[in-house]
Amino acid sequence: MFQANGTSSLLSIITAFLLALIITYILNRVSIKILSKKYNLRKTAIRAFIYDSFIVLTFFYLLILFRGRLSYDHVIMPIIVFIFFYFPFLLIYLFIDLKKAKIKDHNIAKVKLNEETKKCPECAETIRLEARKCRFCGYLFEEEEVKRQVEERQADILKNNMAEKGLLQCHQCGQWDAYKDYMPDGTPVDWCPHCEESLQDMGK
Repeated sequence: MFQANGTSSLLSIITAFLLALIITYILNRVSIKILSKKYNLRKTAIRAFIYDSFIVLTFFYLLILFRGRLSYDHVIMPIIVFIFFYFPFLLIYLFIDLKKAKIKDHNIAKVKLNEETKKCPECAETIRLEARKCRFCGYLFEEEEVKRQVEERQADILKNNMAEKGLLQCHQCGQWDAYKDYMPDGTPVDWCPHCEESLQDMGK
C-alpha cells in the first residue's frame, strides 16, 4: 500500500514537471514570436520571461477564484507550485534566448554599414541610415525604430555575404538560409537565422 502510494506520488510529480515543461515552452515560443516584432532579441527574452511568469501565476489565481477557495493555503500554493515547477523552466528558456541574442548581436556587430541611407518621411531628403535626426529639416526618428532598421539592414548584409559562401537548408524550418558561422567561443556551426539555432544543436 505504501509502495503504491509512493509510486503514485512519483508519477504525479513527473506528470507535473512534464506539464510545466510543455506549458512554459508554448508560452515562451508564442511570447518570443509576438515580442520580437517590436523589440530586439535581448529585450524580447527578458520581457517574455516576465510576461510568461505573470500569465502562469495569474492563471493559477483565477482558477482559485473560480473555485471559490480563498484560504491562506490556497493563496500560497500557486506560488510554491510556480517556484518549484514553472520558474526553473522559464529561467532555462530565458538563458537560452539571451544566449541566442548574444550570438546574433556578435555576428551582426561585425557588419559595417558604409553608405547605407534612408529617406526622411518629412522632407524626403536622403540621409544616413543610422541618423536619428534629419540634417535638412530636423525631423526626429524614434531611437528604437532607428536601431531596428540598422539591425535589419546589418542582418540582410550578413545574409548576403554568407550567400556568397554557399547556403545550407535547415532541416527544422526547411529554409535555404542556413550558413556557416562561428559561436563566440570560436566553434564552427551551421546557423539558421529563422530558427535562430545551430543545425548541430537541432540534431541533439
